[in-house]
Amino acid sequence: MRTEFSVLKGGNNNNKGHSGRKYKYESGFSTDTRLMGVIGLELSWTVTGGYEDPDENRVSDSFRQIFYLDCEAGFIDTYHECYGPEDFTFHRERNRLVSALGGNLVPLTEKEARFLIQSYSGINGTCTRLPEGGSNYSFLLFPEQTLTLKEYDLLSARICSEIASPNYAVNYYLMRCASLDERGCAYMHGKVRFHDPDRIRPSDMPLPSRDQIFTQSSTLCLNKISHSHEDPDLYQCEALTERQDEGYFITNCSLMISDRPLRIDHAEIISEFHITDIEAAMILKRPEFISVCRVNYMNEYFRDFFSAFTASFTETQYDGGKLYIKYKNHNRHAGNSVYRINDDLEALYYLTEKNQIIIMGYDSETASLAEFQLISTLLHCEIYTENRYEFPEPVLFEFVNSGFDDFNEFLDFITDDFED
Repeated sequence: MRTEFSVLKGGNNNNKGHSGRKYKYESGFSTDTRLMGVIGLELSWTVTGGYEDPDENRVSDSFRQIFYLDCEAGFIDTYHECYGPEDFTFHRERNRLVSALGGNLVPLTEKEARFLIQSYSGINGTCTRLPEGGSNYSFLLFPEQTLTLKEYDLLSARICSEIASPNYAVNYYLMRCASLDERGCAYMHGKVRFHDPDRIRPSDMPLPSRDQIFTQSSTLCLNKISHSHEDPDLYQCEALTERQDEGYFITNCSLMISDRPLRIDHAEIISEFHITDIEAAMILKRPEFISVCRVNYMNEYFRDFFSAFTASFTETQYDGGKLYIKYKNHNRHAGNSVYRINDDLEALYYLTEKNQIIIMGYDSETASLAEFQLISTLLHCEIYTENRYEFPEPVLFEFVNSGFDDFNEFLDFITDDFED
């Protein structure tokens, strides 16, 4: 039995495909991270047919798919597949795109899986961005899958995590509103209504709510919640959002929360005003604890161990190296009275072309643990710590985007520049 693997990222592909193949649904799982704006999806099938050799058509293959759904932008961001036995690469992508989202896995029926895929595939002209490899999952796109309102509500309740406190309700609601996520907002209002509740199509959106805090798409960067002492159901918020091409805004709003279940009963803007990028940077700044490690020999032995260590991390290529981000295995930051967009980050590792690994955490304990875990894993790779720093404001991303590939040289440069 063969093993094939595809990594298919953003692009446009509207091919039909895999003529003659028959797919039997075995199982499907989704993360319950819909309210965070993303969903990781894994589907398993048994496939027969579609081969030139008649004898091969009688043999069945296992077929696995991973979809990373961007619920805010409304498209399938990334798609991966694997025929036959599962290999290391597919296991790594499952860790990165499903396990790393910080949610629980919930089961899906084939009907629910098809509805979700079609909702983010633009089959009705609502989306122009699709991953490559459309022929590999085109069998999921047709015929159109519809749900009743009862089926839709059951699916929504499963892919949305438990709203365990009023802070969760407030932060989830503002996140969904800021991104103009109509289905997410309707869920947080607890008033999901459609024109035709007996036949909800993948492209259908709920009827609009009367309470819409934001009218332009933006990202919720920071939110501070205070509880009214006069009314136990009233919450005041100071939200910092970023709008593309328009910069940063502070929105003060009040929200009334209903109980059982926790939902937003009413929302109202009190004031809203624009602030400069410098003012936003001052509000968002936080200390960074950085360790600079040096690897003497970046040989095949090192690459194998480092690849295994970062298997569940996201990876981004920059001019001077690669950035690996390890996320927390939960989304409890969404329940904080002070919500920060990057509080789901556990540690960052930047591998430079000068054999350095820069480790960053937002507190000394996290940074020290991240350093210990890295060195323990690479114990036989002649790795050692050169320096440790505490910076009162962000430095790592300034280094990553600076063009430098040596952190010490970068520090010398900015220090000299500051002194001049």
